[in-house]
Amino acid sequence: MRVIPLLLATAFTALAVDGNRLTYLDDTTPFWPSAKSAKFITPQWIGEPGVEAVVILAIDDMRDPAKYEAFLRPILDRLKKIDGRAPVSIMTNSMPPGDPPLQSWLQEGLSLEVHTLTHPCPLLGKATLDEARHTVLGGLDLLASIPNNRPVAFRMPCCDSMNSASPRFFAEIFNRTSEKGHALAIDSSVFVRPSGKDGERFAKYFPAELKPPVKISLGDYAGFIEDYPYPYVVGKVCWEFPCITPSDWQAFNAHGAKNPETLADWKAALDWVVAKQGVMTTVFHPHGWSSPEQWVEFIDYAQGKFGQRVKFLTFREALERIEKNALLGLPLRNPKSGGDNGARLLDIDGDGFVDVLTNVGNDYITRVWRPKEHRWHDGETPFSLALPGSDAGQIDMNVHFGVVRREGVASMFAPWDNVSAWTWRGEEWETDAKLMRGIVGVVKVANYGGNSGIRLRDFNHDGSCELLINHDIYEFDHKEEKWKPAGYSLPEGCAVVDDKG
Repeated sequence: MRVIPLLLATAFTALAVDGNRLTYLDDTTPFWPSAKSAKFITPQWIGEPGVEAVVILAIDDMRDPAKYEAFLRPILDRLKKIDGRAPVSIMTNSMPPGDPPLQSWLQEGLSLEVHTLTHPCPLLGKATLDEARHTVLGGLDLLASIPNNRPVAFRMPCCDSMNSASPRFFAEIFNRTSEKGHALAIDSSVFVRPSGKDGERFAKYFPAELKPPVKISLGDYAGFIEDYPYPYVVGKVCWEFPCITPSDWQAFNAHGAKNPETLADWKAALDWVVAKQGVMTTVFHPHGWSSPEQWVEFIDYAQGKFGQRVKFLTFREALERIEKNALLGLPLRNPKSGGDNGARLLDIDGDGFVDVLTNVGNDYITRVWRPKEHRWHDGETPFSLALPGSDAGQIDMNVHFGVVRREGVASMFAPWDNVSAWTWRGEEWETDAKLMRGIVGVVKVANYGGNSGIRLRDFNHDGSCELLINHDIYEFDHKEEKWKPAGYSLPEGCAVVDDKG
């Protein structure tokens, strides 16, 4: 029997159609996007004609508001000259919730976001898992206690200097609710680095050798993705807003504090983001690595070159616009349970742009982006991802998406009663009875504690997914239009779920 390890098989992509382009929907890795991943461009969610890109100015490590007021004041005053707002997000540690500057900042348009209570570096290496949860979710409760503040975002301490962000954080901390019932919506701990013709310019911020003035080698730094400056979803409940390379610490590490080259590279990064119609999320500090004057000059550059094509937002404002304009009001997380709310973002038709499955009341809607028309086209979804008869927030985790048909479009499987399948054709989801041939009955027998163990993975890299049913693997015969045993399976002792699901 030929054995293909699951993780090895999913790491590759097909040469023509990427059969594994939807596997991220079943995972909690924050590092899944690549330059080939479907784009979620700013015009899809901004809700403001003429805006092509967004900048989120996010400063880290706040404990002493007075220090931040002094550093930020020139930046805030410059931003207010644009439209009367000062949209800056402050990633905050433990501090008195009644500190005087806080209400003034909130009135000016700032947001106070979570950076843990104690700033452990790394979070999952300095304490137990329970202590790590407390410093994250306790920070959320602290900031939620500040009048007029609604924290939505988190940033991992030291994410610009070590491999502190991890899939386990998203699977076991981010997706939990706090003691007081609050839940996070956004993470911004993964860095994005332009590559291609701009690659060398930005690769220098991850130096592999300790040559002066470099203080710390980042040769084994893995906390970044490349060429994807767009919001994306991690683990069904988290919006990831990747941070632009470099942070001001990365710049300080590479070539010293307040270096003019750093500002030039931030301007170049903005040019790249605007060309991509993405989001530029910054990481900076009031510790002397960058200066207020550099950030004021950066804002001047953005306004002078791009004008209204670039919008400055806080994390909270960006979240509100995505939920309103792309998801039709549905948040990723259910406000009562904190769990998966049934929204899915995936490229349904294979055109390279993200599409949306969302719910509006009892209407289950598929939204396909039409790039040439610059608008959404709304149609029906055959079912809700919520379990039949369940309360909102209880989601059927057995609904899975994959690329089976040679055209490269999405198909979805829902094994509620044996198995049902749909494929996107033209303008709508169509029942695909042939994708049920050969597995009806098999799925029912293989129902492990209410979980079918189904996954769709392109194991043999031919652009069409195989069907993994817990341990056994089936190939789709495109001539006979039915599933057949593949002749190989997962290794002994390796399965999607155990007998309890």
